[in-house]
Amino acid sequence: MKFEVDEGVMKDWFVAVESKKWNVRKDALNAALEVIGTARLTPLPLGDVLARLRKILAKDVNVNVVAHAAKLVGSIAAGLRKNFPPSAAKALTVDLFGRLKDKNRLVTDAVSNALDVLHGRRCIHIHEFGEEIATAAESKVPKVRSELFRWLDRCFRVGTSAAHLKGAALKTIGTVLVTGTEDSAPEVRDAAVGAIASLQVLVGERSM
Repeated sequence: MKFEVDEGVMKDWFVAVESKKWNVRKDALNAALEVIGTARLTPLPLGDVLARLRKILAKDVNVNVVAHAAKLVGSIAAGLRKNFPPSAAKALTVDLFGRLKDKNRLVTDAVSNALDVLHGRRCIHIHEFGEEIATAAESKVPKVRSELFRWLDRCFRVGTSAAHLKGAALKTIGTVLVTGTEDSAPEVRDAAVGAIASLQVLVGERSM
């Protein structure tokens, strides 16, 4: 499905998502969600839109705005699928990792769902994220580590090919998870154990 959006409307949207009023920013994101939905999209020039979403995920302090931004990332990913710009998908995934620290469940649920969609729709591939996963796992916030491992667990169970997850990528991610089993936070240890179990099912014990 192809959307033709008036240039003036887009200018207004970019102004709105930069507004100092959080409800104006949220409404602009919600309007985009309603337009895009989850329909399959043809490749679109979304560079500026994705850049704005990255900025919101990195800097916005309002939980409603951040949650809507994460939902919009997921909606775009569901629509573009493999046509999602690779560099933007990778950058947004790292931005979403950073937002796993949020205490507000509204944000972490939206972020986790966006990560699931990015992976599930083949916008990103786990075996290409060893370094980024290792960096996120070093976060001082236990919630980031536990949510990251839960996401990996879901990825291993659905949508990851054992043929791709091997060699250096498998070693890096496996090492991160094994380290996680010795974490001081029990929820992180439990999440790491669960992810390792799913990884073993995926690649086989011999590969581990």
